[in-house]
Amino acid sequence: MKKLLAYLLYSLAILALPACGDKNLEPDKNLLGYDYFPLDIGQYIDYDVKTTSYFPNNPTVTEQFQMRELLIETYTSVEGKSTHKIQRYKRANANLPWALDSTFSTHIDNFNAFRSENNRVFVKLAFPLSVGKKWNGNGFNNLKKDNNTIEELDIPRKINTFTFENTMKVVLANDSSLVYQDRRQEIYARKVGLVQSSIKILNYCTDANCIGQGKILSGTVKTQTLLNYGKLF
Repeated sequence: MKKLLAYLLYSLAILALPACGDKNLEPDKNLLGYDYFPLDIGQYIDYDVKTTSYFPNNPTVTEQFQMRELLIETYTSVEGKSTHKIQRYKRANANLPWALDSTFSTHIDNFNAFRSENNRVFVKLAFPLSVGKKWNGNGFNNLKKDNNTIEELDIPRKINTFTFENTMKVVLANDSSLVYQDRRQEIYARKVGLVQSSIKILNYCTDANCIGQGKILSGTVKTQTLLNYGKLF
């Protein structure tokens, strides 16, 4: 039933196109959910990031910083795709200037939103959006299959000091056992994009005297939360 509803929604978006001969017209982006992944030149999002890394024989390392993602230009890739270049900046706190950290790209087609980092392509969203929609986030790279699922759609939510009428929760992983935990999720807001993400990938002690006690052997816990957003140009 959910797949049928998604198909009907996509068909409705196609039918909503103006009746003319332009074959390059696209479906209504709002109906399909494209506005959860906006790509406007000059738009930026600032995040507060906290990462805790655990090591078997070394002290735990915690890092906290601010990060900005700024869409600076749109260009046509060698494959002929409209591609968007995003620069990532970092700083230790709000009293320091931004420093360029890295650059990556993103693009959208009629069915997916893609993000390319470190020569790997990730499928961030699959259109049309619907609760229960599933896709392989690693479908275009050589990493193991990553089952992403939309668990909530168009739900009001408060993130930091911002209140959004329409947000979406995507669960990237929700696996756990006595010796391992992999929980990852992302929150998107309409007309803003990613507003929060969390990663918890942990390996626990497997020795007979500590198994099942939640003693962390190695892994990473990371949170990324919206601080501010807008347009610079």
